Amino acid sequence: MRWKLIILFNPCAGGGRSATRLKKLLKLLDEKSIPWELFNCLEEETWQQLGQQKFFRNTLLVIAGGDGSIHQTVNWFYQSDLPPDEWPAMTVFPIGSGNDWAGTHKIPSNPKKWIKKVLSGRITSGKLGKVEIAAEGNEGLTEVLKVNSLGIALTGQIAESLNDSRAGNNKQAQYLLLALKHYFKYTYPQFNCRTNRTIIRSRPLSINIGLNETTGGGMRLFPQDEEVGKLKCTIIEKPSGTAIPKLIWKLYLGDISTAKKEVNCFCFEQMSIEGEQNEFPVEIDGEYYRSVKLKVEVENSLRWKIVNPA
Repeated sequence: MRWKLIILFNPCAGGGRSATRLKKLLKLLDEKSIPWELFNCLEEETWQQLGQQKFFRNTLLVIAGGDGSIHQTVNWFYQSDLPPDEWPAMTVFPIGSGNDWAGTHKIPSNPKKWIKKVLSGRITSGKLGKVEIAAEGNEGLTEVLKVNSLGIALTGQIAESLNDSRAGNNKQAQYLLLALKHYFKYTYPQFNCRTNRTIIRSRPLSINIGLNETTGGGMRLFPQDEEVGKLKCTIIEKPSGTAIPKLIWKLYLGDISTAKKEVNCFCFEQMSIEGEQNEFPVEIDGEYYRSVKLKVEVENSLRWKIVNPA
């Protein structure tokens, strides 16, 4: 198919160091006479123009960013008046700090390989998760689509600290430093997780819920499920002092799900989560939210069109 590209660029992606890689991609597209339009996703005018855009069968919306940029774009379409069957096919040029979704779908970040593999790929339908957020003081529920990951407990606290400190920094290095900082101050509040099968009461170190193969700060720390589109939960219980070195080794060099005493991994169809505190921080696809209660499930009534690389 001869694509016409609409490129949504997040200038803050990758800590603000992504413009050079995007310029290389645009130069190659020009050399191959592939038409493109570029929009800055941080400008309000972009979303107004997008709302007036007519999407054709050969329109490919390219999200030049990371997991957070994909999250922003998909949720904009979800909240718009455009019916899902009229959404354009989408893909990502992975230049963000967190690129877990691109990693799952084997999308290369090298511009030459990206053009070769993605633009000769095929359109498939992708599953999305849906999260209902009950914020403190808000009588209604906020519905948010989840493209890849959700994290609470320690993961939520890290996302809260990262929220205002992205530009110009190495987010992955920040993530690791903040993980250490929060770990030594973490108080292990209780969370109650209710699935269609059981109730889990836990004072966890971290709870991570994935829709794709891996989650975790763009570093693919937590293996989820090999079958993309299923929800899987990884709960890391409060570790003993002697278990910490083993957990760190498995987190970065092995498979955290094999630490059976400290880690509980399971698949589910629907889960509600409540914390003992009034409101707790939540990370969804690298973006920061706050909630007093969550409901997480696969959004079975909605699919989005994605291009899988050849």
